[in-house]
Amino acid sequence: MADTILNLPNLSLGPANKPRLAPLNLEFYGGQLVALLGTNGAGKSSLLKLASGELRSDAGEPSFGGRRLSQWLPVELARHLASLGQQSPLNFPYTAREVVEL
Repeated sequence: MADTILNLPNLSLGPANKPRLAPLNLEFYGGQLVALLGTNGAGKSSLLKLASGELRSDAGEPSFGGRRLSQWLPVELARHLASLGQQSPLNFPYTAREVVEL
């Protein structure tokens, strides 16, 4: 099996009596294709924000490439990890390819 690229151990978000994201454990491996599906409000965006370090988990800490996210320098992590939100306030005429190439 391929190496674990992203590990999300015991991540949760929000208080126990009303969690935004219930505790979960996930591992993603190199070469794996993953689809994240769910209804509105199911926690898809929250999970991605936890995985990228944009949000802090109430328990557990994501690791990328075998290192906890807190051990990465931001500039170092940016060389490996990027995200583009659902809403992008780009008010100039770039194509999707040009945005990705930025």
